[in-house]
Parts: sequence; C-alpha cells; structure tokens
Amino acid sequence: NSESVAALYILAPLFGVCMGGFGVLNALLVQETFGMAHYGSIMGLVNTGMVVSFGLGPLLAGISYDVSGSYAGGFTVVAMLFSVAALTLSVFHIPRYEGSA
Repeated sequence: NSESVAALYILAPLFGVCMGGFGVLNALLVQETFGMAHYGSIMGLVNTGMVVSFGLGPLLAGISYDVSGSYAGGFTVVAMLFSVAALTLSVFHIPRYEGSA
C-alpha cells in the first residue's frame, strides 16, 4: 500500500543517518574517554562484543519465537540486558582521558 512505501522512503534514509552516526560516535566516545594509547585494543573489545551480539541476537530471537510463538521473551531479555548496562554505566565512574590536544 502507498502509506508503507511513503514510510519506507522517509524512514530508510533516517535509519541510515542514525546508524552512520552510531559508528562515528562509538569510535569518538572510546577515543575521548580512554585516549589513543590503547585505542586499538579497546575498540577491538568493543567491536568483538558488538559482533557477537549481532550474531547471537537473531539466533536467540528465532529460538524465542520457536519456543513461545512470540518475540516477547527475546525482547524482554534484551530490555533487561540494556537495563543492566545502563545501571552499570551509572554506577561506575570511568575516568576521562586528559591528554594534550
């Protein structure tokens, strides 16, 4: 239907811009927080975590759907993991890198 096509033309570029910003912001956040001395090692750990989650996420969502007939269980687990991550970030203080510009 035409409403879905219109939404696609509006939302697809918006999604692309936001995902592009995520890639740039992720690298900048690591560099600003930890500096350049161990940038490669830290980005390696960050990217490993992302790649593992990108690989396991669809698999676990599919298993959730096969077992329960709904994605609700999978989305609930992801929401809980995001909540744990947000709580962890709010509790621990990460010292900011104070290097020369």
